This record gives sequence, structure tokens and C-alpha cells, in this order.
Amino acid sequence: MNLSFPRGRSGLGLVILRGTIAAVILIIESAHLVSGWLGALSFLVMGLAILIGLGLLTSLVSALAAVLILALTLVSQSEPLLGATLAALSAAVALMGGGAYSIDGLLHGRRRITLPKT
Repeated sequence: MNLSFPRGRSGLGLVILRGTIAAVILIIESAHLVSGWLGALSFLVMGLAILIGLGLLTSLVSALAAVLILALTLVSQSEPLLGATLAALSAAVALMGGGAYSIDGLLHGRRRITLPKT
């Protein structure tokens, strides 16, 4: 688990990357919603995309999304290059973490410790 939470330009880059991945996944999977278990899996990936965009449990959710996107791509016979690209980007976010500008950064970010004067 990455607990460094980059700030500044790196943190802003992670926000843009997370937002782009989330938006593309939502657009693509909303077009793939069908009845049955494949539609349920698409709905689950859409939920994971929202969590990626917010930056909540980013490393875990992004890794799970990468695996599910690859599975959906193989099963649904959709665009293999697009699915592989989204899975690779999700895996990259899983390795980098959410950054300082995420819910993970707010919950687990840097802490200031103040010692009492003696």
C-alpha cells in the first residue's frame, strides 16, 4: 500500500489520471449494460470507477478494476485494445495510489505531531 501521497504537480496529475479513467470506464460500461450476469459485472465495474474517481481505497479498487476490465473484455468480445489500455491504466493507478488530493489522502495522509512543552 502506497502511503506517500504525492502533492503538487504529481498529485494533480494523479487527480487527472483518476478522473479520466473513471470517466472512460463509466462511458464504456454504461453502453455495455445488459441483463444477466454480464450486466451485473459491468455495473460493479462502474461502481469501482466511481471509487477510483473519488480516490477511496484506490490501490485495492484499481487493481480489482483492472482484473474485471480484462475479464469483461475477454468475455464480451469488445475492443481488446481499449480494454487492455484501461486495465493497464488502472494497474498504474493501483501502483501509484490515490495521491494527496483523494479521500485516501485525507484519511491517511500526513499527520502533524505536536509534543507538549516540558
